[in-house]
Amino acid sequence: KEAVETLLHASFGNLLSKDYDANLLKIAVPNLCHARLELLTCSTWYVVEDPETGNIVGCGGWTPKSPFGEDVPHLRHFATDPDHLRKGVARALWDRTWNDWCKYYSDKKDRPDMEVFSTLTAESFYASLGFEKVKDIPI
Repeated sequence: KEAVETLLHASFGNLLSKDYDANLLKIAVPNLCHARLELLTCSTWYVVEDPETGNIVGCGGWTPKSPFGEDVPHLRHFATDPDHLRKGVARALWDRTWNDWCKYYSDKKDRPDMEVFSTLTAESFYASLGFEKVKDIPI
């Protein structure tokens, strides 16, 4: 839990500053950086560990329900350490997530679309995975 929260603080505390007001981030970042027990204990949310340091440098995954409990598969709490951007960390998490999602719905006739609530900063990453922006949701 502590290692995940350290990663979340490093990621959100640094990377969101180019898209959000500093006063807003003072309020928002502490709330964004809590490791969620339902993610830490599910079997579809992952961390990436740096083999040299043992530090967690990425996290993310999916759940079959949205954060609000709706039956919509949802990407959850993706983050990458700023020092490990563009090294394939988030892509590795996505590949594992996508494979899990495909396996989970392999016997279903109609697979539901997957959703994600994205920060402005991460929109381009999710677009690169094929996600399309539907609407802005202030949180």
